[in-house]
Amino acid sequence: MEALINYFLLRGDNEALGRGELKALLEAYECRDAAITCYTMLCIVRHRCRDVAGRIVRRAGYIKEGGLLLAVDNPYDPLVILEKHLLGDGEVHASILKNSVSNTVAEKYISYLGEKHGVRIVNTGRSNLRLLFSDGLVFIGLKTVEQDSKGMYYRSGRHRPYKRSIALTPDVSRLLVNLTRIREGMVLFDPFAGTGSILLEAWSMNIRGIGVEVDWKLVHGMEENLRFYNTNAIPILGDSTTLDLTSVDAIATDPPYGRGASMHGRSYLELYSMFIDKAWSILKNNSYMSFMTPVELEEVVGELLCRSGFTEVSRYYQYVHGGLTRVIYVVRKNEH
Repeated sequence: MEALINYFLLRGDNEALGRGELKALLEAYECRDAAITCYTMLCIVRHRCRDVAGRIVRRAGYIKEGGLLLAVDNPYDPLVILEKHLLGDGEVHASILKNSVSNTVAEKYISYLGEKHGVRIVNTGRSNLRLLFSDGLVFIGLKTVEQDSKGMYYRSGRHRPYKRSIALTPDVSRLLVNLTRIREGMVLFDPFAGTGSILLEAWSMNIRGIGVEVDWKLVHGMEENLRFYNTNAIPILGDSTTLDLTSVDAIATDPPYGRGASMHGRSYLELYSMFIDKAWSILKNNSYMSFMTPVELEEVVGELLCRSGFTEVSRYYQYVHGGLTRVIYVVRKNEH
């Protein structure tokens, strides 16, 4: 098929996570020949994969929208001429991404488009024709898909029947699932499932989930949440580091740490060592695992991963608050 060019608008709070999620999902859908070029809050992808933009953005936690890239112009010396049928009703939604272009330059460019094409700028998202100013350029796109923000809000902590303050948010849960490159219909395992955040998001993406939790109160809460959202996932009461399971397609999890977590008498070194060893034994060859730890454990976890045989694919950092910065690992089990 003919090459397509899509744009993907990333969240601005952690662009590295958005870029990593985009790359992982392109690989998940076997879009291996895709060429990615990224700017401030924006990635442009040239590819030959069918409906990949829609599938990626509907699954994403850190990608806000996507669409067809129509043109790229220099806002300081505009030359672009747009075809009439692309302009629709003539309304355009413009965004300056992190002040990477000055307001004055953007306003002059918008005036140019108004004089040349008769377009009108609107400040709401109702227009699908987009002007995205980033890194001294203006990207003109046709928005075709938006992130499922309403669905994530509905599955957030405030709406769940069983709430816990340290539960993962839907966007982070989706991110962890997507970083594993898992596809719809496959089986994902969460060995520290807590209240079921990762299982809920996996099921919303048509991915089957199995969650293990050692605390019986949390398992009951997880069951309550899964039932409330009609989630077809399997909650298990047990110790995931000793549980016998058959091979799974991916692992995404948030192991315990901090004051709100129970270690059940184990040290961090012991728990993480057992977790990583067990993950290796149940994960299918050439499959991926994503998980988070506080930055204070980075050296310990890095050594354990090196000993285990996992190959580190990527590592990201996420500042949460003054007392917590997370390290997000993505590792691959390579066939020996």
